Amino acid sequence: MGKAGSKVKLTVEREGFEKPLEFEITRGPVTLETIVGVKRDEDDNWNFALDSKEGIYYIRVISFAQRTFAELQRVMIDLSKKGIKGLVLDLRFNPGGLLGSAVNISDLFIDDGLIVTVRARAGVLLALALLLG
Repeated sequence: MGKAGSKVKLTVEREGFEKPLEFEITRGPVTLETIVGVKRDEDDNWNFALDSKEGIYYIRVISFAQRTFAELQRVMIDLSKKGIKGLVLDLRFNPGGLLGSAVNISDLFIDDGLIVTVRARAGVLLALALLLG
């Protein structure tokens, strides 16, 4: 907590070190990744290949945040260029998030039909019945 751009001094005690380690960092927004792959490459980018020779890829969606759809769309474009033949889309342990993000992601994989309706507990339609086609 604090003003963005201000400095913070962290002291970390670590097993195997006699003295605490000290770090100075600058406060700023923390952006968490919402799309991850199998492992990181040497350049710290995600590698999504389960079997690149066969064109089988793996994507884990951590949550449905504002930027998740754009991140997934970018990855899918890259994988299309590589000749994707199969995809494991892992939604396990995803706590949810923005409905619009989930709907847009669903639209990437579902050609037509109803994706979602939202109803009040009493059964009255509140908003959003999307038909794709």
